[in-house]
Amino acid sequence: MVWAKQKLELYEYVRQPDKDSVINYSGPKVNAFYQFLKKVSIDVLGISPNDIHEMAYTWEKKEGKEKFRVEWRAIKEFDDFTHLRFDVNFKGEANEEEGSITIVLKPRLITEYPQDSILQQSIFYEMARTFWHNTFYSKKRWEYLIQSREAWDALEKRIIDFCDKCRMEHVRAAVG
Repeated sequence: MVWAKQKLELYEYVRQPDKDSVINYSGPKVNAFYQFLKKVSIDVLGISPNDIHEMAYTWEKKEGKEKFRVEWRAIKEFDDFTHLRFDVNFKGEANEEEGSITIVLKPRLITEYPQDSILQQSIFYEMARTFWHNTFYSKKRWEYLIQSREAWDALEKRIIDFCDKCRMEHVRAAVG
């Protein structure tokens, strides 16, 4: 990630043609999703817990019902210029036994070039940067995009599997 006051940012949506992935779940164990989502994000992306930043957190309990809304951003660094930004937003409500939750995954591949100095703002620097980016870096960036798509796919699959597992445990408990 480039630390600069001014920077040129190139965004690439990891998921095409839809930009975001939305998962809706209704059933038991809605409260377990917070810890699960954090753990699975760390596992799938291969990042440390320090790379997850909570942007918003609201959890209210009134009259036996819980309402919550949580947003966090996970950042996986690929190199000095490119990183994967994975925004995870989820909101829902639950009572003692069941609830509902909506999970939105927003994966973005971002490449940043500093634009602080007079040299970096000149037309000659921009021509050299564009030539370097198109000639050498675009192949590497394509590899990062493939890795990002695989990570998004694995994360979405693990979340859906967890939803199915929660439903099956609830059915087994009700039957047995």
